[in-house]
Amino acid sequence: MSATGLCIDFITSGRLLGADLDSSPAAWDRALGGPDWPLIDVQGRRMRRDYGLVEVSFEKWDADWTCTDASVHTHRLRGDPSLLVPPKIHATYGPIEPVVASAEVLEGTLAKGALAELIADRDTELHSRYWFPGSEVIVSVQGPGLDLPGSIWSAGRARDAVNWTRPVT
Repeated sequence: MSATGLCIDFITSGRLLGADLDSSPAAWDRALGGPDWPLIDVQGRRMRRDYGLVEVSFEKWDADWTCTDASVHTHRLRGDPSLLVPPKIHATYGPIEPVVASAEVLEGTLAKGALAELIADRDTELHSRYWFPGSEVIVSVQGPGLDLPGSIWSAGRARDAVNWTRPVT
């Protein structure tokens, strides 16, 4: 597999190696390679766990942390893969390429029965955004005005993602 396979799996399921928005910080650590991997940033009731390629955010309610969003930041893959690709992603998907072509990912997601809708609220010279209602994932694709047009910038799922699909007026 590859980063393309990882993106297809995440976009069609809204999960990464079994972890999703219902998973605890410990479950994300188990899914992505252990508690020593992420950079952890806690600011009051908010926590961000940065696994390089993957970022996961949480909010604390009472004594428990609730996952609010998870994103695959494929634009980061141009850096050192040993610092960016969590061990379990590498073990599952193999070597990860530095650029992920949106056309290949879209073809793979459609083959798995996913539906994609263009979110027409941005200047497409910069980024185009696509909503996948089945998994509630939003994918951002670099436009022709950027350095890698047609490549995926990021794919993310958030508890309030449906709100992000509404065009900005």
